[in-house]
Amino acid sequence: MFGKISKVAAVVVPALLLACGETSTSPDATGGNGGDVSSSSNALSSSSDAGTLPEVSSSSVESGSSAALDSALAALSGKLMHWVASEDGSRIETGLDVGTNTSGLWWEYRDDDDGGESTLEWPVELGKGDDSFSKDPVVEYCGGLCGTYNLKGGKYLEGNPYVATFFYVGGYEDEDDDSAAPVDASKWNGICVAYTSDDPMDLEMGLGDVDAEMNYERRSVILPKSESPTTKCFRWRNFSYGAGDRHNGSEFADKLVSLHFKVQGKAGTAGSFNILGLSSNEAGE
Repeated sequence: MFGKISKVAAVVVPALLLACGETSTSPDATGGNGGDVSSSSNALSSSSDAGTLPEVSSSSVESGSSAALDSALAALSGKLMHWVASEDGSRIETGLDVGTNTSGLWWEYRDDDDGGESTLEWPVELGKGDDSFSKDPVVEYCGGLCGTYNLKGGKYLEGNPYVATFFYVGGYEDEDDDSAAPVDASKWNGICVAYTSDDPMDLEMGLGDVDAEMNYERRSVILPKSESPTTKCFRWRNFSYGAGDRHNGSEFADKLVSLHFKVQGKAGTAGSFNILGLSSNEAGE
């Protein structure tokens, strides 16, 4: 479970079910059944079952795990790209925006376009100022991008149900166009993620239009489940599409469009996650 980072009594806040209008319709986010196929080593192949969504409370990332949290976030410091949600807010300063000021904003999607009925819920209502999609209230509540998921299949869904959240590394090509720009993230050498999650997550490299050309076989790594804050670092070459893949992520780092955090598994899987921070991995851990 995730929670607000403060030493206060636990409270339960009703989760806001995402409306269809709050789900990204970017071609990089969805793309039919093939558009969101996870890596062949499905991260939730041995996940635990849960029939109902867990409660959202303010009790998980508090004093009991403060040392683990400090350690997880310290591993991100001093990097070329560095984002700590509790300090920087919900937007990630990627340093690679193409000039439209649209990079680093969090979006989400579910499997409903493929016939699934999975849900992804935030612990508080979205929106800040003129931005009705802002995740700042979420970060202010739990010190990271936290959400709860409930994976449900459907009559026409092929494969396992899924939900995902993602951000564009370079942003949109043009302010009047929702086509996302590919950028060169080679200098990052990879990515480090500080997080908690009740189930494993696939971290995928989104390549925009190139995804369709590759039948949406996105290169990915697995973030293992972790109840306490932890940091995992990967080089681009660690990203692959299953065993035997001869084209790892290092071949695509110079045309990176987005990074996706996907929970996919058997129907009935339910839990929560909290993305606490990110950094580049130029040190090559």
